[in-house]
Amino acid sequence: MGKGRKFSKCREIFDDIINQGRVPCESTFHVLIVAYLSSTIQGCLEEACSIYNRMIQLGGYRPRLGLHNSLFRALVSKPGASSKHYLKQAEFIFHNVVTSGLEIHKDIYGGLIWLHSYQDTID
Repeated sequence: MGKGRKFSKCREIFDDIINQGRVPCESTFHVLIVAYLSSTIQGCLEEACSIYNRMIQLGGYRPRLGLHNSLFRALVSKPGASSKHYLKQAEFIFHNVVTSGLEIHKDIYGGLIWLHSYQDTID
């Protein structure tokens, strides 16, 4: 779906579902997030994060570990200083992995340390 750039129509339908006061099923969130992550179009990572956040907040869903890891990897793969804007999102994903009782891979810890190292101040 993302490769064919057809996610805009899917997003339109997704937004219609939410605007009607309904919550899409977990697989709908999952497919749309993966589509945005597979795109190289600017702004797609932000859209993937927005949909992920809605998935957790609106649906109360607990995504599979693979989705958490894919989104996290996309956040830490941003070059240098531009990655610092994604720290809060990365921490949110980390929190969700921890509270879901999923296994935290060592690259998640390394990614968080790397993101913190690019902040202006370190706590």
